[in-house]
Amino acid sequence: MGVSCNVLETEFRHCDKRQRKNDTIREYKLSKSVYFPSNGEMKWILVVLVLVGVSSVNSLTRRFQITFPGGNTYSYAKLYGTIDRPLNDFTLCHWSRTNVNNELHAAVFSYAVSDEHNSILTFIQHNKAIQFGRNLMLTEIKTNIQSINWIQTCVTWSILQNSCQVFVNGERFGNGSGIGSKPVPPNGVVILGQEQDGAGEKFDINQALTGQISELHLWDYILTPHTIKQVSRCDPLEEGNIIAWSQATWALYNGTRISPVDLPCTHPQ
Repeated sequence: MGVSCNVLETEFRHCDKRQRKNDTIREYKLSKSVYFPSNGEMKWILVVLVLVGVSSVNSLTRRFQITFPGGNTYSYAKLYGTIDRPLNDFTLCHWSRTNVNNELHAAVFSYAVSDEHNSILTFIQHNKAIQFGRNLMLTEIKTNIQSINWIQTCVTWSILQNSCQVFVNGERFGNGSGIGSKPVPPNGVVILGQEQDGAGEKFDINQALTGQISELHLWDYILTPHTIKQVSRCDPLEEGNIIAWSQATWALYNGTRISPVDLPCTHPQ
């Protein structure tokens, strides 16, 4: 049997999967679920292109989440594509939560290149904190929200100011300085649910996410606080121009799956 996906308006495309450890390189076209048996083990990969319409019946918005089983180093989501330009500024936003209350460092977003393994990194922690990293420099921002609840996080970073700001559920919670002094390099690997100590590899089981991610966007500029507030209400003026959640293609590995989700957005009055 295969892994099924019941997300509305979901279309599955072919991929040429790069070899990782014992996985087999094959191509699949228009397949809803495929498996890769290797050395007596069954490996799973699900390649998903989710198309979300800009308008829908009765003003309902169709959203999806990616769920990570955690507890291992081989369940994750990998972006098909990359950051295609150097970034002097960026805004990264996502919804996330954990399914357990004792994860010290649960990796949400990780971007790595061959010589810069922690180029962009976000963690959620059980002690009501968000961590943002650039080039081995880490900023921790305390929040008042348990990580087992949905948290909407936006991080802005500027090379000119050499600083970052962290917003939680549309409100600015803190800032950090000295977080990276050179542009984010292009052509790296984007991984969700694991932290990379090598481009696309060397994951740490203690930093694996057991939980969900949704509505992840990346812009190559700094959003205004007003726009960040709109994003937290699930009502952005526009999606990320580097990564847009409704348009991105993800390879889902080893038990990672997608499903519909209702996010606890705060709608404007």
